[in-house]
Amino acid sequence: FSFDFDILNIDEILLDATIAKRKRSERFTVLSFSEPFQKLCDVYGVEDTLRRLAKYPNELRTNLINETYSILSSLKKVTERGIEFDGAWAWGDLAYNNGLYFSSSWYKDVLLPLHKRIFEHISSQNKPIFFHSDGDISELIPHLLDTGVRAIHPLEENSGMDIKRLIKD
Repeated sequence: FSFDFDILNIDEILLDATIAKRKRSERFTVLSFSEPFQKLCDVYGVEDTLRRLAKYPNELRTNLINETYSILSSLKKVTERGIEFDGAWAWGDLAYNNGLYFSSSWYKDVLLPLHKRIFEHISSQNKPIFFHSDGDISELIPHLLDTGVRAIHPLEENSGMDIKRLIKD
């Protein structure tokens, strides 16, 4: 497929120096990475990550903080290496069709401050942030906007993410 943008995966470009040195495309280039909750889900799976949240909330919080530091470190390395990008695309499936994987209060207390740290770092470079999450994340949209997110992908109608309803809210 030919898209209007190029995607640079942060892990791939940090492992392969030749990617960073390639000729810059005329397309809008996004730096792609998984946010902390998604990183843990990639390691443990969604179900086990949620079990850990229920059984060992302090340990999970520590793991999320560690992932945040790792992401920030990677973002700094990208900048230090002079890798050019026009915006960032954070991936994090935080919901299923009927709502969030966790309570909105847990999000506000634990994950939101971590998102703020990451997204403020990107926003400080005047780069827009796109956020990917499947499912019904309607409860999170105001918080994501407050962190600097400027686009949500996708808006799954089957999950109740009706654009007309979201605009009214």
